[in-house]
Amino acid sequence: MNWRDIKPSLDGSHFLLEGKPLWRDRFTAVMSFHAPGVAPVQDASGWYHIDANGHPLYTARFQKAFGFYFARAAVMDPEGWFHIDLSGKACYPERYPWCGNYQEGVCSVRSKEGYFHIDSKGRPIYAARFDYAGDARDGIICAVENSEAFHIRFDGSRLYAHTYRFVNVYHKGFALALDEKGWFHIDRSGRPLAAHRFPYLEPFYNGVAFAIDQEGNPVAVSEAGLVTRLS
Repeated sequence: MNWRDIKPSLDGSHFLLEGKPLWRDRFTAVMSFHAPGVAPVQDASGWYHIDANGHPLYTARFQKAFGFYFARAAVMDPEGWFHIDLSGKACYPERYPWCGNYQEGVCSVRSKEGYFHIDSKGRPIYAARFDYAGDARDGIICAVENSEAFHIRFDGSRLYAHTYRFVNVYHKGFALALDEKGWFHIDRSGRPLAAHRFPYLEPFYNGVAFAIDQEGNPVAVSEAGLVTRLS
């Protein structure tokens, strides 16, 4: 049995393998399996993680638990949010009002001073604090400060000088950005790829992005800025 083939049931109470219940056990809630083959579950005792045989990894219980990423899982107890290792032990002593999941070896957390990122041992990777700082992808992080959105590097420095209302993670060299006119794509220098703005826009998928134009029509947008109506 490969743990990657195990799926949560639609009602979130148990796990399925090839469409059939894997065990008789039922939970209050379950989430997907992640490497190295463990999943967060909730029962009357609280949240914890199980292996692909349905066995708990540790004896601790939490108020909330999420999947493992980079051998770290975000959990919450009465003292706050933090990360645990596969043995259920805290990776660092700090507790936060919120923390995210590790991506590329770093993780976004929120303190009273604002959002920032920590490494696998819980150490801040830069001195700055932001109104928001999200997941990392390709060594780049989305950040917001004073209602202006932009991207930063792992050292906290700005990737470019431009600011927008909102930005998303980079995907294959491009990121979604929002200004007062709508959504568009930017390159790694922060420059728009084209003058078009859309009320709805998706990341590029093999060089083409789905969008809804200003008239409400579904369109395809190429990396060169060509817009093709789909209906």
